[in-house]
Amino acid sequence: MESHPASTEAGTTVPDCFVPPRIGSRYIPRTDLLKKLWRDRHAKLTLVTGSPGFGKTSLLAQWRQELMKQGSRICWLSLSIDEDGLASFAAHCLAALEQLGLQLDEDLLLISEGTGQIDRAIAAIVNALATQDEDLYLLIDDYHCIQDPRAHQFLQKLIDHNPGNLHVTLASRAMPPLSLAKLRVMGQVAEIECADLPFSLTETRSFLRHSLGSAKLSASQSMEIHDLTNGWPASLQLLSIMLKQKPAGEIDIAQMDWESSDLHSYLTKEVVGSLSPDVAEFMEILSLCRRFNASLAYAMTGRGDAEAMIARIEQDNLLLVRDESNDHEPWFHFHPMLNDFLKARLTRHPAAVIQGFHRHASRWFDAHDMVVEAIGHAAQGDDPAFAASVAQRVTPDMWRLSQMGALHRLVNALPLSAIAPYPKLVYFCSITLAFVGASAQAAALDAYFPEQQDATDRFHRTLLQATIALRRDDTDRALGLVDGLAVPEEASSFERHLIIGAQTIALAGAARFDEAYALVDRYEAQLHEPHDGMALMALDGRAMALLLQGRVAEALPLLEDLYRHSLTHDRRRSASADLLGVNIAYALCELNRLDEARDMLANRQQNIQRAFAQFMIFASLAEARLERRLSNKGALAVVETHLETFRSFGLDRGIANLLLLRLEIEIEERSTNAARATIRQLSEVQKRNANPKGIFAEIGIIGHCARARLALFDQHIDAARDEADAAWTLAEAMDHRRWLVTLDLLQARIAEAGGDLDRSQEHFERALFRGQSLGLVRTFLDEGQAAARLLGKIEPTRKRDTDTIAYIEMLLSAFEHDQPAAPLVQTGSEDASPLSPREEEIIRLLAANMSNKRIASTIGISIETVKWNLKNIFQKLGVSSRYHAVTWARRHGLID
Repeated sequence: MESHPASTEAGTTVPDCFVPPRIGSRYIPRTDLLKKLWRDRHAKLTLVTGSPGFGKTSLLAQWRQELMKQGSRICWLSLSIDEDGLASFAAHCLAALEQLGLQLDEDLLLISEGTGQIDRAIAAIVNALATQDEDLYLLIDDYHCIQDPRAHQFLQKLIDHNPGNLHVTLASRAMPPLSLAKLRVMGQVAEIECADLPFSLTETRSFLRHSLGSAKLSASQSMEIHDLTNGWPASLQLLSIMLKQKPAGEIDIAQMDWESSDLHSYLTKEVVGSLSPDVAEFMEILSLCRRFNASLAYAMTGRGDAEAMIARIEQDNLLLVRDESNDHEPWFHFHPMLNDFLKARLTRHPAAVIQGFHRHASRWFDAHDMVVEAIGHAAQGDDPAFAASVAQRVTPDMWRLSQMGALHRLVNALPLSAIAPYPKLVYFCSITLAFVGASAQAAALDAYFPEQQDATDRFHRTLLQATIALRRDDTDRALGLVDGLAVPEEASSFERHLIIGAQTIALAGAARFDEAYALVDRYEAQLHEPHDGMALMALDGRAMALLLQGRVAEALPLLEDLYRHSLTHDRRRSASADLLGVNIAYALCELNRLDEARDMLANRQQNIQRAFAQFMIFASLAEARLERRLSNKGALAVVETHLETFRSFGLDRGIANLLLLRLEIEIEERSTNAARATIRQLSEVQKRNANPKGIFAEIGIIGHCARARLALFDQHIDAARDEADAAWTLAEAMDHRRWLVTLDLLQARIAEAGGDLDRSQEHFERALFRGQSLGLVRTFLDEGQAAARLLGKIEPTRKRDTDTIAYIEMLLSAFEHDQPAAPLVQTGSEDASPLSPREEEIIRLLAANMSNKRIASTIGISIETVKWNLKNIFQKLGVSSRYHAVTWARRHGLID
């Protein structure tokens, strides 16, 4: 290989293969992986293996920086296919070792074929290493370029026989053919595998923020991109290029034209391009399945060597992921973006051929009692009759919440008349349609129930009607249907759990909270069944009742326990995980754990639109409140989106909740005309619910509260007090304790505005007492500076227990750190630090007492560039020395 020279500060040159890649100022630190490398830094061999584009080279470059900061002696070696041969590879290794300070004979560089020559070179290297008193690090990138067995033999002997002070790190796309068993037993091998390399969610967000700016993507969009890419750095880089072309308000991840992007070219060149046609087609066929194993692969492709093919794909790190499973036969899936790419390539075949693959898969899944997959592939294979027959054979005791998505797809693929001949399927599909919000379709299926009904038929029909009522937020009707409902002995656990959950939510809606809790307590033992999402939803009924009542601190531990149970037996995006996740996000938001709430809520909205009304309301309120902490404009956009959804479903209570939140923002922005228009819309909602029963009584609370807020804004104190008192009376009757805290805070503000300071303090103390018992935080913070002012005025001499004092101090601290939402009209902002990311990096190295030369070497820039950056740093900070610059950085939290 001909080396092109790279300049150094001394005016000398070194071959490009010994020059590490430069790390830009906006790189993403791989903190956890670097910690692992540091823990294992004394191993003779460290392997970093992974698919193309997973950041192996970047990780090695960062590891080099960390070692340099510690004063270690390091040499970098990048390989290419030109070095594939014993002579070339050994010559480069020997040259690298010389750069590390080893004194080697020049004739060793002329190593030729033969074991004797290899042994002579290794002996000379080992003797030279024995003279060194410190650890040496050789970082070799792209080792997969080496195919010559003799080159592998050379490296094997170097690792085996070195005295322990030479530490070799290899980055490779595939596991190198080295014998490592003995070294592993001795603890001399460290490994970072492909599964370790993807970005975490935090790293993905950091990357997108650096690439696009903090205002470009919402938390949900960042999560959606992370789920789509699985943290694959190369795909994130390509996506960021695509996203830069789009205005912030026009980004729709799901609708982006992936095939027209550079991603197609990258996958073609780096992943699929080197595959033989039979392996490529094998992978394309399997991409039709969400997951697959060797047996299924054989059924779909007819290849007797399917197991060996999968093993080869896995060994070559071709973006194949092994699923966690207790099955004796392992399951796999492709990276989502590769999977979509492979499926797109498969469309070159006629539709009938692809449908045939789906039908093969459907028969295999049916033979292995995997109903959901069997139905799904039958529907995609244009075989609805087989899908219906599979679903009909499912007995009620086999029903699961996780099957509803597949059944919904089946119903959409068939005319209702095709379902009619299957009575069990009519019943289960109607329940499914009610669950996913297709109430009209569910009601249409009701016509296909048997005309002559026995007790079981009547039970089925009543359960369907109760489910539809809950979907429509009519808890009063649902309670009337299920309260005292006789459950047949043959009823399945799914049906029993559905009844318990429905009755619990309906009782909570009727403000019969104690009965709701007692109901779940009575059946709790039988609800703890593995792999039963509906049982989890029944247990979630208690947590939802607690949230409705305002008892957030009690609800969260229950929800988190149920969520962990759901993840143990399913996945993050399962129906039960989505519903539990929404309730957790709502609770976390109230507890002011906003980042956790955003992570939990992200990318769950689509599934939540097919849930019961209360889940939708919690989800919309949590998202809007979270967005409000960033900007009022963003919060109003979220409100309008969810208002449209609630109007389409006719969910007045959801509409009322969001209109109140919109009014609060409009008052904060002093948008008087907009606020009055919102009040008129709220009045229309109240007119539609003039005599509310059950949970609909909350609409009355909201209406009175909204008018009280607007009256306070207009300084109509008496009107504000009357409206707040009316809201209080309704909230007390419903035992909605969070509402009572909100109204006490509002009444405290009203009394203060009217000059009645004693009454103001009385209301605030009452809000404080109840808020502490419920664990409320955001309810106080959302009242803004008015509540902060009242909190600062509370009587300091009053005797309080330690818990109350701690609660007050926590609220004071929360107010201090709570940043007001960005107004609808921005006036500009200023960064906390005047330094660029590169300048911050340099100042951290200054703190490590590094010279200009060492800083330049560490981050891959010239000494002159370091001096230029230092000059800018001194000017920006108004200092004249390195010492004072470091002092400033410590004082402002840039360094420890």
